[in-house]
Amino acid sequence: MRSHNLSLVMRHIRDHPGSSRSDVASATGLTKAGVTKVVAELMRRNLVGETPAPVSGGRGRPPTQLVLTGHRITAVGVEIRIDHVGAIVQDLSGARLGEARVLLNLKPEPRKVVGLVRDTIAEAMRQADRSSASGIGIAVGATMDSTRGVVVDSSWLGWRDVALRELFTSELPQDMGRVSMEPVAGLSALATSRATGFGTAGNLLHVEIGGGAGAGVITDGRLSVGARGFAGNLGHIPFAEGGRRCACGNRGCLDTVVGFEAFRRASGGRAPRQPMNYHEYAQQVHAKAVAGDEHARAAIRDVANGLARAITTVTAVLDPDAVTLGGYVLDLADLFLDDLRAALRRYSSPRGSRPVDVIPTPLGERSPILGAAMLSVENIFEDPTSTTTPHA
Repeated sequence: MRSHNLSLVMRHIRDHPGSSRSDVASATGLTKAGVTKVVAELMRRNLVGETPAPVSGGRGRPPTQLVLTGHRITAVGVEIRIDHVGAIVQDLSGARLGEARVLLNLKPEPRKVVGLVRDTIAEAMRQADRSSASGIGIAVGATMDSTRGVVVDSSWLGWRDVALRELFTSELPQDMGRVSMEPVAGLSALATSRATGFGTAGNLLHVEIGGGAGAGVITDGRLSVGARGFAGNLGHIPFAEGGRRCACGNRGCLDTVVGFEAFRRASGGRAPRQPMNYHEYAQQVHAKAVAGDEHARAAIRDVANGLARAITTVTAVLDPDAVTLGGYVLDLADLFLDDLRAALRRYSSPRGSRPVDVIPTPLGERSPILGAAMLSVENIFEDPTSTTTPHA
């Protein structure tokens, strides 16, 4: 019960920074005396601190606001994308302490990538002046069995059935903590939820469009990974009967309509010999469409139409409180969003609730790596007593 209450209060402060002790008591159902005791212990562990409330002009002393501190906690987030690997070091409050990135070759060998990630983490840790970590979270552009830490398939990286967590565990120092990993879309969802407040109570559906289409569902502040760790594999739902062959071997998957390769082909881009940065290419296509290139304009419209059909289907099943969006499509700016919202209105049911609105993530292309850093310290929020000695 003690660790449960510590976790309950700490999660509330994370999701509602600036709450008073009375706010926490009202939201959690704990007594004010109980909250005071729990907060005192979290403060002794250097996980929570106090800040003065803004002066309101009213009578009496304003309540003290509670915020996460954890300045000695070291969170490490990693992203493995088609064109680069990146690492970020933060403290528990999310303050950035160090960051590094290195480019990848096309379809790199897994062990080489693990070595690059190790060196990239070391550089970010050097910048942060840290020597150990509470854990490492990794966002991978792949279909994953996140429970076992296995990349089931990533056609963009050229990987299949790669025991990635095992490789990292053998390569990284033990004082870097536990290695956790999830697909890019799931960790983008986690970061977007924390940035917007969507999903801290209720459900958030986040859709991420990169090499393929992925989705992440946040329920009451937690990422839903499914019974076998495969949740969110949106890109491989059957979509177009008899359509183009997908990298997975099937025909007509959603990825063959909205994934980056489909977009590149539809917009007239050449097949790359080196990994192509999705965001830079999408910005180029957007500029052509604005300049009147009908080929580019049609490619944007086709992706918006396909994605609207998929989102309408998924939201009809999940009925989320909010839908957010990330990936290369955000670099297509208002042209894409206007097309998407028009298509969502067309596909919405004439009966039932209002048409689905889709909100761009405020974190842009940084959402996966920030979500990975959050994942790395999730064990502390599960059980704050697990942090007995602050990391330095």
